[in-house]
Amino acid sequence: MKSILFDLDGTIIDSTDAIIEGFIVSCEQENLKNCDLSIVPSLIGYPLWDMFKEINVPESKIDNCISHYKTHYRKISHQQTTLIKNAKEALTLAKSFAKTCAVTTKIGQRSIPLLETLDIWQYLDDIVGFDDVSKPKPDKEPIILAMNKINASPEKTWMIGDTHMDMQSAKNANIQGIGVLSGYQDETSLKKWSNIIKKDSLEAVKYIKDIS
Repeated sequence: MKSILFDLDGTIIDSTDAIIEGFIVSCEQENLKNCDLSIVPSLIGYPLWDMFKEINVPESKIDNCISHYKTHYRKISHQQTTLIKNAKEALTLAKSFAKTCAVTTKIGQRSIPLLETLDIWQYLDDIVGFDDVSKPKPDKEPIILAMNKINASPEKTWMIGDTHMDMQSAKNANIQGIGVLSGYQDETSLKKWSNIIKKDSLEAVKYIKDIS
């Protein structure tokens, strides 16, 4: 049986507004004036620690910022997160012929209520989050753990994602990555790590379904 691993942000869900607001509030709480908030969208998908470092938060302040961020994000995420076009259709189709698992740099168990609110958790067999691994994407660890959770075989498993980290993680785990253009990176960036690029997750799932 085939198995499909899905990234969340930029692939299945759009929580850009909630993420940006979380960063704004975090920097305000720590009275940080030099945060480069303009680059936050381009960093979505990276672990929070790396994101805060990239926007010029001093390392001594990052843990506090992450705490502020998580507190605020939990308050607003359900209201400010939407499904990306065709995402629910993609998951519905995937579930009809494959085992499925989300692989995300969000906190896994805390993401489940959000996915339930969006009425898509029922189409996923499991989830691997940042809290489940010691080395997040682009390391292979999240992919390997996801495959173990759903008892997937590498030669019949695909990773669908919108960033080079998704594609690099798939490559490191020796599975096929399929880049989608619904999120935060362009075709040029994705093609450095995968030769299969699709418009969105539905197009990617259809491609996988048609492979013999």
